[in-house]
Amino acid sequence: MGVFKVDKAGYYIEWHFKIQVENNLGKGPESPRYSAFSGQDPPKFPPANLRDIKPGTRTVEITWDAVKIDANRGRGSIDGYRVC
Repeated sequence: MGVFKVDKAGYYIEWHFKIQVENNLGKGPESPRYSAFSGQDPPKFPPANLRDIKPGTRTVEITWDAVKIDANRGRGSIDGYRVC
């Protein structure tokens, strides 16, 4: 297994990769193109304006305002929330 590191990849930058192996018999076929995002910073602010908290016996429903994302400032995307 090989490892390839992109130096100074930036925050939340989309990178595209293709992989091709070569040995003394020649080059192998190229892989499909893969996409990945570089590391992300956490949002600067938590969700705001919590409201409509509806507890059930085993669940709770909560509504809040979306966190504004600014990919140009290195904040990335929000992939989920953890409610404690």
